[in-house]
Amino acid sequence: MDKMETQILGLVQSKGKSAEKMTSAFKFIGNGSMEEGIKRFAKFFSDSGYSKGEQAGIMKGVGGTLGTLTLAALIYYLALYIKQQVQKQKELEKEGQGIIAALESVPDDAGEEYLDGQMDNESNSVEDES
Repeated sequence: MDKMETQILGLVQSKGKSAEKMTSAFKFIGNGSMEEGIKRFAKFFSDSGYSKGEQAGIMKGVGGTLGTLTLAALIYYLALYIKQQVQKQKELEKEGQGIIAALESVPDDAGEEYLDGQMDNESNSVEDES
């Protein structure tokens, strides 16, 4: 369509065309009526411009929609990632507190006998749970 529009504009805007020739051209386009020829000419360019504008609007709308959906997905996955990291941090905090509690429960003067006894007690409690 662009090539046709350019060709029509080139013919209309050509230098050296007299008013008589232009009037005759518009009369020919309008089947004997210059007024109808001008209306037909204007409608052609109006419609072709409208379709270009419509296409541009559709492309902008699609682009905006895709951009919005991409942003929404990014925010969702970012929130999910942050939630997982917070959960992981809580689990590590709990594990760390358990390790600290275990280390603090060992008396300062505990020797290998104490630790061996603790290991036996833990082994028995694990076996009891099975």
